[in-house]
Amino acid sequence: MKVLYKRSKYYKIIERHISRVPAKLKELDEGYFVLFNARTKKFEVHNSEQRQSTYSFEVPFDELDYRTVRYARETAVHRGDEIVAKIEESEKRKEDESDKKYADMFEEKATDLAEALSGRIQVRMS
Repeated sequence: MKVLYKRSKYYKIIERHISRVPAKLKELDEGYFVLFNARTKKFEVHNSEQRQSTYSFEVPFDELDYRTVRYARETAVHRGDEIVAKIEESEKRKEDESDKKYADMFEEKATDLAEALSGRIQVRMS
């Protein structure tokens, strides 16, 4: 696959970089390699061991640096279960917060209604 990119006028394979990002990515996964996309003016990380397409992600930073390696580590496929668990935990926390907010609002409205009714009942009984 890398051979195709070597012939492309839009992609430049980055095998060495002052930040050593390509080497550090290889330490994470032997299939990783870095391209510079001349059309988008962005770096991309690809993985030669993926099926269908080698594309893994566009580097969300202007420079290749430690953040790229951290991003690759955080989004790695082998961490899929962990990532899904974090998303589910976050969604559960949001749902719990929403439920609590709704319960608090309901309790406040019920208290207001009870006080209003209590005032009316006392007035009528007098």
